[in-house]
Amino acid sequence: MSELITPNTLKELIEANTAFGAVVHGEKGGYVVIVKYGAVERTVAARSNKGELSIRVFATLDSVDNFLRTRVHLTHYEVDSGGFEPAERKTRYAPASARMKRAHEAAEHDKWFREQVQRGLDDPHPGIANEDVRTDFAERRAALRKLIGDELGKKD
Repeated sequence: MSELITPNTLKELIEANTAFGAVVHGEKGGYVVIVKYGAVERTVAARSNKGELSIRVFATLDSVDNFLRTRVHLTHYEVDSGGFEPAERKTRYAPASARMKRAHEAAEHDKWFREQVQRGLDDPHPGIANEDVRTDFAERRAALRKLIGDELGKKD
């Protein structure tokens, strides 16, 4: 196994116009980038959350190209995809069946809600005037305040 090189170090070498070559190797699970400068050969690494370096594996050639062109500014490299075997990728999204279930539940709720509104609009009973409701609740609040005041007076 070759030694590892961080993307920042690789970028510095490229900016210093160090003569070297790069080969993208296809492997099981993705692609790795190996750079050669002089007699030294190194594999591009990634730093884990714990700060440890390990070989960086790219899922697609597009991601390799994006990394090399935009991150380290390397535009010339070779590709050897002979050993490439795609890794099983875990989806970050809910399976289609779960999304469909949520969509159906939302549609059912919407239907229920619209039925409730229509039932209220179609109700033949006369509505209650806003002023009557305000008066009724004002009387209820006053009665509760009086009850609470009487109960607090008994405790003293």
